[in-house]
Amino acid sequence: MNLKIISLLIVALVMPVAQALIYFPEIGDNTFYLGKTLPKGTITIQPDDDFNGLFALSLSCDDQSITFYTLPLNIDRDQRLRVEIPKMTAEITFEGSCFYLASLTTISGKLVEEAKSTRFKVSSSADLEVVPNKKEYLPGEKLTLTMTFGEGLDGEKEITVTGIEESAPFKTSSTKVTKTFSLPTSISSGEHKYSVSITDRHGNTAAFNDAYYITAVPTAIQVAIKPRDVLPSETATIIPFLSDQGNQEIPDNRIRVEVRSPNDDILLNQETTSSKALLYPFPTGSKPGFYKVLVTSDKLSFTDEIKVLEQEDLTTTITKNMVEFSNKGNVPITGMVGIELDGDEKHVIKRKISVGPQETANVDLSRLVPAGTYSVMVADIDGEKPEVMAQAKGVDLEDNRNILKKAGDGLGKITGKSVKLVGDTRMPFGMVLLLLIVVAAVILNGVHFFRKRKKPAEKKEPEYLTLPAKEEKNEGKI
Repeated sequence: MNLKIISLLIVALVMPVAQALIYFPEIGDNTFYLGKTLPKGTITIQPDDDFNGLFALSLSCDDQSITFYTLPLNIDRDQRLRVEIPKMTAEITFEGSCFYLASLTTISGKLVEEAKSTRFKVSSSADLEVVPNKKEYLPGEKLTLTMTFGEGLDGEKEITVTGIEESAPFKTSSTKVTKTFSLPTSISSGEHKYSVSITDRHGNTAAFNDAYYITAVPTAIQVAIKPRDVLPSETATIIPFLSDQGNQEIPDNRIRVEVRSPNDDILLNQETTSSKALLYPFPTGSKPGFYKVLVTSDKLSFTDEIKVLEQEDLTTTITKNMVEFSNKGNVPITGMVGIELDGDEKHVIKRKISVGPQETANVDLSRLVPAGTYSVMVADIDGEKPEVMAQAKGVDLEDNRNILKKAGDGLGKITGKSVKLVGDTRMPFGMVLLLLIVVAAVILNGVHFFRKRKKPAEKKEPEYLTLPAKEEKNEGKI
């Protein structure tokens, strides 16, 4: 008994399984969009021997596979069986590269034959063509898009446009549509990207990306100044800026820059380019106050100010016979100075000075003190404590004083007293009067002496002898 069972099993294993041929129709390399019917056709089955089993049809797309049709078969070897591929609609789960797989298996599940169809594609990405009316626009212009939809987009479609203006999605059932948008007046210049996206009722999508360009329109002009407060001889940096309708900087545009004094005199009138630094050095001695900076470009203009600060710069030098006060600042300088001269005698001179901007004032020491070699010190005596301005040793002075001052020294020598001019260099009225009287007396005495010495002798008339008168005879005369 056991031997019979074993023999039957061996026969079953050795006997060949019936073979069959499976023929698929030509599908072609086509694309099927979501919502579309997948390829249909007739599959032909022709067994080599009698077959009793199961026919199965599967759809394989990339990593997904589904058996969507099965059919029990019992056919003779001389028969042919035609099986219609059932209708299937493309869905998002099938997206990818697909093929049909047909198989014949025995009742026990042993594979007898299988065959594959040619590949086809399931896709949700449809075609879209978008044509703008032009590529470059001015702010506030109209931008028109003409959109043509490919065959993959079916029925009602929802369209969304971004990057042009804020607008809600709109719907259409047409295969072609035109949409016009208004560009903002404040839109910035340069490249702007936009996109168009479409979704149909089956989930197919299409997208288009492009760019349009906005021409820069100058709408505002400004100027940056650094530093805003300067001293004479310092340099100010002036940078004019031009901006467009979107407040973006526009470089390399022609701009004219003017600098005007507090008296509205034009100090600088120069053409430059926007965003480029222009250096303006303020001249030595520039008047303190606010200087106007005017920048213009076509009809645009902007005004700002630079403040020139007050500068006090007094230089004191001691040269032969002179003390020189040089005002290198931009404001007048007035004050009291003391000049101390230490030689055979000590002299202290007080003098009020007033020096205008970029001017020089001199004090001639040779007109104030006798000739000699002195140590000279000049000090500012306006404050509570004198402040030394300049000093020098071994200064040789000439004597260029006037006759009155020299006479004062002479009188001092005659009387044995030394006369010094201390404080203000002006002589007291009494001293001046005394000197005038002395000088006048000396002059008058000299004149009288000179006249007396030079007076000519009086011319005497010759003496004549006076004789008595003769008596005349009266002789008759006719």
